[in-house]
Amino acid sequence: MHLLKIKWLFISLLCTWNAQGQRLSGNWQGQITMQGFQGYFNYALQMEENEDGTLNGTSLSMLSDSSIQVRFQLTGRREGQQVVLQELRQISAPPPEWCLKYSKLNLIERNDSLLLVGEWSGGDCAPGKGYLYQIPAFTQVEKTQWLPFSKIG
Repeated sequence: MHLLKIKWLFISLLCTWNAQGQRLSGNWQGQITMQGFQGYFNYALQMEENEDGTLNGTSLSMLSDSSIQVRFQLTGRREGQQVVLQELRQISAPPPEWCLKYSKLNLIERNDSLLLVGEWSGGDCAPGKGYLYQIPAFTQVEKTQWLPFSKIG
């Protein structure tokens, strides 16, 4: 009986670990601030988590009124309950070049939702803080993929 409990505990931990490995993949959105700047920037991520815990994707920074939007190539890694992200290069936007952000974020699970909360820095730019929440996969489905309900019979 004791051996069976240990076996089920091991299987449940293994399943949880495997599930957590893919939980960061998808779309995230939130806001970041910058010291000395009155206001905030909207910030979004689209990323994939690989089996080894590394992350690849893109980030999007935009002014709060969305008048300027800048896209970056992004890489990162998961370190337990922390996520480290580094923007590698700016891939779209009008000049001037924006700061490449380095972030160390805490992964928080609250009410079946995932949050990333922490600080960022970026070269010559003043550092800041930010938060992101994961957009549930269900809300990411395009309307063209929806099928109407129909009555059978």
